[in-house]
Amino acid sequence: MEETVAKVVFKDEGQVFLSLAKTLQSLDMQMPMFFDKSKLVIQAIDPAHIAMLRTIFPKKWFEEWKYYTGFKDEERELSVEPDTMKQILSKAKKKDKISIAYAVERGKDLERCLNVTVENNRYKKEYKIEASNIMDRAKYPKINLNTEVEMNTGDFVDHVKEISEYCDTIAITVDKGVFTMESYCDGDSIRITPEADILKFDMYAQAKYPADYLTKLLPFVKIHDKMRIEFRSDYPLHIYLEKEGIKTDFLLAPRMSD
Repeated sequence: MEETVAKVVFKDEGQVFLSLAKTLQSLDMQMPMFFDKSKLVIQAIDPAHIAMLRTIFPKKWFEEWKYYTGFKDEERELSVEPDTMKQILSKAKKKDKISIAYAVERGKDLERCLNVTVENNRYKKEYKIEASNIMDRAKYPKINLNTEVEMNTGDFVDHVKEISEYCDTIAITVDKGVFTMESYCDGDSIRITPEADILKFDMYAQAKYPADYLTKLLPFVKIHDKMRIEFRSDYPLHIYLEKEGIKTDFLLAPRMSD
């Protein structure tokens, strides 16, 4: 017998969820979910373990939130293909009511599914997505980063796009209180000094990161207004985003050599 673990109704026609699904697909990540009593957590890692993304949707962000007791933690988690979510949500229209319900069937083997409903006053569409357990589980690490910069997301998107045209590596630097983004390859180079608030820094910090991972993140970055970047020399890059209470952390391993 199928039992519902949790059911939520989006308040934005699923647009943030759709953008997230597109980003996960682009980064070749699965879409692992965990329903806690106060939040929905999506935490994914790419197969090469170069990037990790965690997005937390708080209970209060949803139009409706139903959380059912009597389930173990391992029964509250599932993973689906982001491409499937993208296909469904991309067909939703403005003012559609979108809900997702996670259900399990407990037996010898635990069977999982995600039921998605898209409806308005003219139709009701019901989708059933086969789900699995989380295969590649990674604990979100705690990293001590000593440089912190806040900037406009639109500027970041434009600068990363332009710099990535020159080379497959982007270097970010804070030197004596000045923040720069640059790239150099085969004699060509570009350096941009964007408007940014440097919240915390040492005298000098620089790290290089793979441009392709950053460009794949840009569509999701774009739907936010502000972003915070944290790094230190030759350490992972941490990008923090927040939108209407939805919090996202993105970690990207440094490139140690060109």
